[in-house]
Amino acid sequence: MASMVTTGGILADIGTDHAYVPIALVQRQKIKGAIAMDINEGPLARAQEHIRAARLEEYIQTRLSDGAEALLPNEADSILIAGWRTDSAYSDGRGIRLQYSERTDFAATV
Repeated sequence: MASMVTTGGILADIGTDHAYVPIALVQRQKIKGAIAMDINEGPLARAQEHIRAARLEEYIQTRLSDGAEALLPNEADSILIAGWRTDSAYSDGRGIRLQYSERTDFAATV
């Protein structure tokens, strides 16, 4: 999945759960920052704990969001949706190209 993320950009991790992916990508300097989003407060709190433990609060922000609802236009260069069960991917008209993998993971480059 990391290979599909725009190098040096901002990642929106939809359904972040624990924020492990954005943490790893910032630590490896693959991305300059991330927006970790989740629909549930529990997973978002866990993500915030992991981000604090990694001392990456300056680089990764968290948002309570139903999917990408809280993501503003042109705010991210890549969108990661990993582990969701779905049958389709679509472009929302903002120039997003989606790639689908067998694991039901998606990465979109804006």
